[in-house]
Amino acid sequence: MVVKRAFIGSQVLTPETEYRNYAVLVSEGYIEGLVPADKVPCNYEVIDFSDYIIVPGLIDIHIHGYGGHDTTLGTVEDLVEIGRGVSRHGVTAILLANVAAPRDKLLEIARNVKDAVRRSREKVVGAEILGLYLEGPFVNPEKKGAHNPKHLRKPDIGELEELYRVSEGTLRVVAIAPELPNALEFIERAKQLGLVVSAAHTNATYEEAMRAFNAGVTLCTHLFNAMRGFHHREPGIVGAALERDDVYVELIVDLIHLHPTTIRLVTKCKPVDKVILITDAIAATGLPDGEYVLGDLPIVVKGGISRLKDTGALAGSTLTLDRAIKNMVEVTKLPLREVLKMVTVNPATVLGEKRRGRVDVGYIANLTVLDKELNVVATVVRGEVVYQR
Repeated sequence: MVVKRAFIGSQVLTPETEYRNYAVLVSEGYIEGLVPADKVPCNYEVIDFSDYIIVPGLIDIHIHGYGGHDTTLGTVEDLVEIGRGVSRHGVTAILLANVAAPRDKLLEIARNVKDAVRRSREKVVGAEILGLYLEGPFVNPEKKGAHNPKHLRKPDIGELEELYRVSEGTLRVVAIAPELPNALEFIERAKQLGLVVSAAHTNATYEEAMRAFNAGVTLCTHLFNAMRGFHHREPGIVGAALERDDVYVELIVDLIHLHPTTIRLVTKCKPVDKVILITDAIAATGLPDGEYVLGDLPIVVKGGISRLKDTGALAGSTLTLDRAIKNMVEVTKLPLREVLKMVTVNPATVLGEKRRGRVDVGYIANLTVLDKELNVVATVVRGEVVYQR
């Protein structure tokens, strides 16, 4: 028997349109219509969120862990639990990011993510797992951030091809420092494999960055963080990324990684359609302050701020995507609809996910329900309510 559901909201927000007192009609996990709330056909089960706002399901394309579960160290079950955990924050789909590790460990991670993708498709329990975001090891030790430098190495096309083969198509994003030897050839091969290539943990000059963008880099990993800064005589990769309207940029809007003015300046330089909010969240997210690990490096979380124990460098975040939305609205004063693009249609577009990121006919029925204070009321994945407060 086909289950048909009607999700009623006081508002249904899409990137382009706002509907008031409308229902989203869902059948077999896909949206099949939007109608006034009083026009719902009688054969639909009504899910009443009429006091709340229905928006496209949130997408986090860069997350390392949640609730004690970690991409680099975890089992398949741990990865599924990350998806379950973040659904409490309105997230309906995620890319799991690793930190740098030995080659054999990366292959294990790729296999685990592949199996977790399959598991999340077979049974909906939380956010869908879309694949792997290979953040290390092909980055610059000078901008290592929270990556263990002993695991960093030069771009290796053979290793990339092996990871891609093992992942069976679930490797989606690969990060690289464009100034490293063989980087341009690596970028070209990654594009041939259909991967999104992101510039990350990089000391690239403006010219090196522009060559990488011309070669096929379309994304910048957590802009400003762990990369050469902007200088008026050498704009560096930050200047190049802000200048190029065809390049997406990730922002960690926890108000720790970036000053509010920096965030506002990005929105004045970049088209809204090219900004993506991420969490870069680690396994300690959702847990009390204390001592944890990120990969094989000890970290300390104090006041919700995660740092490497030995150097004090920032080590990911404990940010959640619903909090990022609130922070972005507060800091920039942008309309909610514009900020929502940064966590829905923009991440979907950079990944080539043509049926995600919108509330529209034919799209996957991933929905986030918010109250007027932008708190998460419910999360819907493929038409199933996976979280309700």
